[in-house]
Amino acid sequence: MAKTKKIPDPKIPTNEPVVDFKYLKYSPVCIGKVSWALRDDRENHDRFFKVFHNFVHDFSACSTIGEALRMYSSRKNGSREFLKKNETFLKFAYHLPEQIRDYAIDECIHLHLKRGGKDKEVLMGFMYNSTFHVIGIDLDHEFNE
Repeated sequence: MAKTKKIPDPKIPTNEPVVDFKYLKYSPVCIGKVSWALRDDRENHDRFFKVFHNFVHDFSACSTIGEALRMYSSRKNGSREFLKKNETFLKFAYHLPEQIRDYAIDECIHLHLKRGGKDKEVLMGFMYNSTFHVIGIDLDHEFNE
């Protein structure tokens, strides 16, 4: 008889980084904008999803959340305060369930899809424990303009 592996209890918090997309469903404008922007540009579409896939894989493969955040955070300081006042981010946050909206705005961050805070595509969201909850995708880093 084969030995079975024990499945880790998801209720036990770990320091291993996780990317979670469950709150992205509350941002239909975001999903629509991404779909619209990539619809006719096959090259950009393929590049985005390759970079996106690499981000999810590499972020989750880090040993700690601190390592993952250092790897994908922007090198600019003050982006949290900027995001809290930014119209695009607030549109995404507005659609979140009321019980997490204020927390998401207070703890907002953005992560670039490429290491070192490079390239134009970013994910906007908030941290809770070791989980980065994505609430928006900005293909052109427009919120920073």
